[in-house]
Amino acid sequence: MALAVAPTPNDPAGRSDAARVLVRLIAGVFGAIVLACGATAGLIVVAHRPEWWSGWVAATAISVIAALLAMAPLAPALWASVQYAAYGYLGGAVLRMIASVLGGLAAVMIFRTPPMPTLLMLAPPYLAQVAAEALVLGRFFWPRG
Repeated sequence: MALAVAPTPNDPAGRSDAARVLVRLIAGVFGAIVLACGATAGLIVVAHRPEWWSGWVAATAISVIAALLAMAPLAPALWASVQYAAYGYLGGAVLRMIASVLGGLAAVMIFRTPPMPTLLMLAPPYLAQVAAEALVLGRFFWPRG
């Protein structure tokens, strides 16, 4: 199976392909965050734990910030080459992890959210982001046929 031809700045078709992938990536990642955070909100309601809402709000905000930081190195790399896009994905994964861990710690230590629910509710959106990026970028790197 061959790798996709990476878009180049001189190739208008490549630019539109990279733009299409970026739009799908943004929609997929933020859609996954909405679904994961919706599921955790449902768990809070079912478990009758109103004190967990502050942790849910913090985890949701941290997840959105982490997703935006993960896109920062990936978005411009899509226009360079497949190799740079892979490096951009790895750089984004590191930024996402750092933002999630430090954001969770800041929410607990500075904003005094409940520790266990806050840190537990960071996991579903984090994993949803990773899965969405893997699905979209997997199709970009290894197209069918």
